[in-house]
Amino acid sequence: MNTTTNYQLSQWEASDRVMRTDFNDNNAKIDAALKAISDLAAATPYQKLKDIITTASATQIDIDMTDVDLNKYNKLDIYTHCSASTTGGTLHIRVNGITGYYQGSDNVVEYLVNTSLESNRINYFGATGAEIFIGSAIVGRGCSGTWQSSSTPSMPFIMLHPNGCTPSDVTTINLLVSGTGYVIGDGSRIEIYGVRR
Repeated sequence: MNTTTNYQLSQWEASDRVMRTDFNDNNAKIDAALKAISDLAAATPYQKLKDIITTASATQIDIDMTDVDLNKYNKLDIYTHCSASTTGGTLHIRVNGITGYYQGSDNVVEYLVNTSLESNRINYFGATGAEIFIGSAIVGRGCSGTWQSSSTPSMPFIMLHPNGCTPSDVTTINLLVSGTGYVIGDGSRIEIYGVRR
């Protein structure tokens, strides 16, 4: 009887005797391999939480986060890979549709993250990135790929006041584009990754 290269699973020829013990041995090897993969995935701190491809052009995309316990994560990374039909503009990110965020101590702005969808940056970097840091406050930072200006990130940190929304309260992440005639095109891909605590 022959066996497979990696896990030595049974491969029978027509003339081989088929034994129940061979099946049991194969099942035990498969079970052990799947358990090892499961353990590795559980131990990996960086996990993909959402992978969405848009089916229509839109000025706003709402991503359902009710199946994610944000208390288990230190940070979210959001990557927007825009399709050719994306027309540019400024991408704003909010949570739960909230429009009041603190930039610095007292400057209130309408978004958690603000970054560019301008085609020259998208073409060069391939994606627009944003980070949301999760703690007693929710803090956001946006960047067009690795776009930097004067050796500092392209957008400042913006804090969502802890009294306004806790990680447990977050049910949606809203991506919206501003500017007349600007849209996130159909076929755009949005990925959200989480860094576990």
